[in-house]
Amino acid sequence: SLEVGKAQYEAVCATCHGVTGAADTEVAKQLDPPPANFLDAARMSTLTPYKVFNTTTFGIPGTGMAGFS
Repeated sequence: SLEVGKAQYEAVCATCHGVTGAADTEVAKQLDPPPANFLDAARMSTLTPYKVFNTTTFGIPGTGMAGFS
């Protein structure tokens, strides 16, 4: 459900990606590479459900993106 997804995003993802998805948080400014900006149309056009699933499940080595299995 959208309500559950929103609550999960706010609890786990918003620290780095921001509530709006702009990745403009203080934590995001300290990460190298920076977290994805979900408001960037070019970035979003490269995502597939498979890629999003793998990224959120397994994380991305060498970045601040942890996996959440």
